[in-house]
Amino acid sequence: MTMRCSLPVAAILAVAGALATAHPGWAKLDPEPAAAPGRAALHGALDQDRQRCRFMNGSHQALIASCSAVIAWPDAPPRELAVAYAHRGDIRQLDNDLTQARADLDEAIRIDPDFATPYVTRGILWARGGNPDRAIVDYNRAIALEPSMMLAYYNRGHAWRRKGDGDAAIADFTRAIALRPDVALLHGVRANAYYARHDFARAIADYDEEIRLDPKSVDAYFNRGGAYRDSKNYPRAIADFARMIELAPQDARAWRGRGFVRMLAQDFRGSVGDYDQSLRLDPGHATAYFNRGSALAMLGRKQEALADYDRAIRLEPAYPLNYVGRGDLLRETGDRKGALAMYRKALALAADFPPALDGMKKLGAK
Repeated sequence: MTMRCSLPVAAILAVAGALATAHPGWAKLDPEPAAAPGRAALHGALDQDRQRCRFMNGSHQALIASCSAVIAWPDAPPRELAVAYAHRGDIRQLDNDLTQARADLDEAIRIDPDFATPYVTRGILWARGGNPDRAIVDYNRAIALEPSMMLAYYNRGHAWRRKGDGDAAIADFTRAIALRPDVALLHGVRANAYYARHDFARAIADYDEEIRLDPKSVDAYFNRGGAYRDSKNYPRAIADFARMIELAPQDARAWRGRGFVRMLAQDFRGSVGDYDQSLRLDPGHATAYFNRGSALAMLGRKQEALADYDRAIRLEPAYPLNYVGRGDLLRETGDRKGALAMYRKALALAADFPPALDGMKKLGAK
């Protein structure tokens, strides 16, 4: 039986660390600006703009307008001006206006090079642009200026992961957790880093804590279910995907997740039922067709299985395993010519593809 795993660990993007959308209380409030000459005489719209920009309260459009008003104020103290540029840059990067965002962040740093916040957001821009090394330089500067800035460790951890340095990533996520142990997401991202190293026991322990802090986190159940699955603890994996189904019955991932584990546990009827539901919710998912086809084949429903392999091939014609799955079933039904054509197609897509070579060997073909 050929199967395709469809449960990558849910990725947590570093851009989630942007201050405008950060978890409440994650970032220390920017310091109160120094009093400017004539502050007592300031009234009305400018005071509202200053408060809105500083505390980041309002829609993106309103925040950009308010921070722009502060920037245009000729008597703005340097730190308040730097905050306005940094916060406007933050909103602009969330709106994918990356060029203007970088210009704002560069200006904030030029005005006040000892202000940590814009280094973090500029680091996020570097990371989004595929340059984790430059991102780490900015995160390092933010940490040097403000060693208790949790978001800097959080985002630097993601940059280390992108560079393939799991140890450094885990160390940074651990520092972030030490600063804010009450934030569920931090335990989740460290769990993901452990998961990527196949350290399933530590991953599960962190997912446990994420779920304790956020009992309705669909992604936490999804990821812990994957860790239990890869630990071959199928009953616990099935329980986690079942809980995910309770929380989010319209999330096709939950049905696919439980369907895959049921297939591993040789509950082929249960697996087909779960994939049926997942495909009602997400009818364009090639892996679901492939895996349902594999379960149907194990139940002896070969024509239905072939139809599912055909659907998987139509949806992902460049994926060699789709052809191998169909070829294996044709070989089992005695269709040597059809099986050989499938294996050769897989090898045309991926030379020396081991499953295809194995099928050819079983046919006695070269």
